[in-house]
Amino acid sequence: MDDKLTLYRQQASIIIRRKESKAEELQEAREELAAAERELKQRTNQAQTSDGEEVIRGDELKRLLVKLRSKGTVYKKKRQEIAELKAEFGVLQRTEEILKQRT
Repeated sequence: MDDKLTLYRQQASIIIRRKESKAEELQEAREELAAAERELKQRTNQAQTSDGEEVIRGDELKRLLVKLRSKGTVYKKKRQEIAELKAEFGVLQRTEEILKQRT
């Protein structure tokens, strides 16, 4: 009878050790989570106090980048048009000077 109980006692002690180990892991994970939450709160507060705005999230940042790129493309096109108009203006001025000299 004592031999049968010894087996169960060994199994019970193994289970108790596993349970204690998992409890320690859980406690460490909770502490790590709390530390990460504190750090997140601290960084959020820093960001808000430094420039008065909330931190931009990933999807919002992507949307802003797309908008900025499209504006950059429009700017480059307009700048090219201005350069072409300036060149044409120069040609027209020169043409006007030549025509004035002929008359």
